[in-house]
Amino acid sequence: MQTAKLFINGRSQAVRLPKNLRFSGTDVFIGKIGKMVVLIPKDDRGHHSSIALINLPMILWIAEINLARILGKDSSAIHARYKHLYLYNQEKTSQCY
Repeated sequence: MQTAKLFINGRSQAVRLPKNLRFSGTDVFIGKIGKMVVLIPKDDRGHHSSIALINLPMILWIAEINLARILGKDSSAIHARYKHLYLYNQEKTSQCY
């Protein structure tokens, strides 16, 4: 896992992303879940971004499990925490199509 530098720009905190993780465009969706901050590219068409937002609980669940494995932690409690989000997500996804 890579790291990024935090710095102050005016009155805002900013993150200097490594070159291979930079976004195209000028805007991203941002959200905070627990201690994680999630950035999702906001493209002009909006299609891919809305699919990513609909699937955000599943994306975060997978990311948290992978992070637990990398850090050598037990990931069994993660499954229960995201179970209800996943079920809610399935209902929303089926309504979108």
